[in-house]
Parts: sequence; structure tokens; C-alpha cells
Amino acid sequence: PTFIFQKTEAEWINIQAWSSTGYLSLDVWLDKASICSGSDCQWPSTKAFPSGTTYWWWLNTYSDACGFKMQPGGNVNSFYQE
Repeated sequence: PTFIFQKTEAEWINIQAWSSTGYLSLDVWLDKASICSGSDCQWPSTKAFPSGTTYWWWLNTYSDACGFKMQPGGNVNSFYQE
């Protein structure tokens, strides 16, 4: 899937995904400048997500000013992988 979200104030972004079978970390921190333009960010995932499963995902962010945080405001999103 491609994860789409609004730009955050952080400099680095990591996506975490969870299903009933456990966590699927994308295991990569990307520089915001490489995936964001305007007010939107797009993260095309190369990770395989097993089909027939609902996933919940959220952002982990890092900035020198704020340290590590779950963003934005703890919002959790979901998708179903067919």
C-alpha cells in the first residue's frame, strides 16, 4: 500500500502497522523532505502485507526539538489488504 498523510513538523518519519497477528514495522526512518510536498506526504511501502487482514497504522516521528512522538495526535488509521 501507499500510506498518505498530512505533513508533520518532524524531520524524520517511521510507519508502524499492526494486525491481530502482531506488529509489522516498516523498519525505515525517512527524511520528511523525501516523501512530502505541499501539505501531504506519500510513503509507498515495499513491505508485503499478507492478504485477508485488517491493519492499523500510525506514524512515529522524530525531530531535534521534540524527540520521538507518535503523530499526529495519536491518530490511528486502518486498511484492509485483499
